[in-house]
Amino acid sequence: MTKNKNKLVSVMNITSLIIVVMAFLLLVSFAISLFIPIKVMEIVDNPLKILNDNKTVEKGEVLYAELHYIKHHNLVGMSTKQFQNTFTYTTIPVSSNLKIGDNQIIYAMAIPNELPVGRYKVYTTIAYQVLPWRVVTVDCITEEFKVVAKCD
Repeated sequence: MTKNKNKLVSVMNITSLIIVVMAFLLLVSFAISLFIPIKVMEIVDNPLKILNDNKTVEKGEVLYAELHYIKHHNLVGMSTKQFQNTFTYTTIPVSSNLKIGDNQIIYAMAIPNELPVGRYKVYTTIAYQVLPWRVVTVDCITEEFKVVAKCD
């Protein structure tokens, strides 16, 4: 009877040790994943160059900027734009899935009709969910541009 009891205790000890080691390894990997930098994307030319004539755009029209980036991982991000003047106008986040690699594109941004006339810069933040507990953000800014009233 004591042999069976000793075997049972030995199996329980080994099982407990395996569970503790696995929990420790999981905790260590979680801690490492919080502090190791993860590069999803890099903006090469910041601020982004405005391509519209005279850096001017009408309300409700499209602003074009040149975006040169290097994307390392094929992840979908959530892009939020903030039009900043003496106040900040924030747009609704939209899904952004740029192509992986070293790319140069024309970045089109719709100018909201309700945006007041004035000079602005657009701050764009793209948030990537790289792990369930970790979000990596990439930020860029445009050159200053002017929003004018729509000519009918």
